[in-house]
Amino acid sequence: MVDTKDLGLSDEELKKFSAEILDHSNNPRNYGVMDDATAISRATNGLNNEAVIVYLKLEEQKVEKITFVSNGCKDMIVAASLFTEMITGDSVQNAQNVSATMLKQLENAPQTQKDAASLVLLAFDGCFKYIENQNNGIEEEMYTIVINK
Repeated sequence: MVDTKDLGLSDEELKKFSAEILDHSNNPRNYGVMDDATAISRATNGLNNEAVIVYLKLEEQKVEKITFVSNGCKDMIVAASLFTEMITGDSVQNAQNVSATMLKQLENAPQTQKDAASLVLLAFDGCFKYIENQNNGIEEEMYTIVINK
């Protein structure tokens, strides 16, 4: 478990952060299938079959809309909800930077949280591989990544 002192948050900030996590857990944002997605990617943990599918709609190098579905744990739902809310409306470059920053910040998180959030971020990154494949004439329903962790 992460020592809350390691987060560098005041008691007030920690209470606000905890309330936000609980809110995303109880009321996930951007959950659902998107029929008009520009890209679709699925990341699956091959050991326990938890998975997340990310639907991404881009318009003029902006994240117009991003949604997800998952059969994963609450940690995965919270990570996806937080991440999709953070990058909606942002430029592709900034969204990719947020993804990289989140991955770095997860280094000290509990392993289950790190694994769940990593799947979300892998699925997001896979959306760009899907677009690359489409541009190269490779037709696929979605880009799929399976990790055994």
